[in-house]
Amino acid sequence: CMECGQFLSRDHLIQYGPNWVCGNCKIFVFQRLKEGVAAPGELRFATFLQRLGAKIIDSIIVFIAVLFLSFILMPILMSLSFSSDSPAVSTFGIFLTTFGYMFITFGIPLMYTVYFLTKHGATPGKMAMGAKVVLSDGSPITRGRAIARFFAEILSYMILWIGYIMAAFDRETRTLHDIICNTRVVRSS
Repeated sequence: CMECGQFLSRDHLIQYGPNWVCGNCKIFVFQRLKEGVAAPGELRFATFLQRLGAKIIDSIIVFIAVLFLSFILMPILMSLSFSSDSPAVSTFGIFLTTFGYMFITFGIPLMYTVYFLTKHGATPGKMAMGAKVVLSDGSPITRGRAIARFFAEILSYMILWIGYIMAAFDRETRTLHDIICNTRVVRSS
């Protein structure tokens, strides 16, 4: 079944184009089709090069934002760490500096990604490359799924970018984080 993924005999499935739907899911699939949401087989997936271009654009934007905030915020936080003779104040300053660094390096990219994916369905890089992120059924991505996708994307980095390279060999150009979060990157136009 294209909806629930169960393996059933053809006697228990209804064919819709090249896809098959079980009796339990047919109501939901055909209701979505009536509402204008595309079936999984109808999605036009973004190419590997579109995804690569979008990632490069987004990386440049986030790098500039992180660099800018680092030059502004980090000197202020570091001055708190070393400006006092009191060990308690210095320790608190070191804590603030560490927290500020973590916020800048993880918080800014997280907020950037989640905001644009939930508000527009695509980050500026994906918009520039004519792509957007949707769930496997074609519906818009939710805030929780966008957050999960961000953290799953870190896993794609950690395994030497293999999670990204997978898109070049997948029929739907899915990366590891797309597979984990059941999302797809499709053409927006």
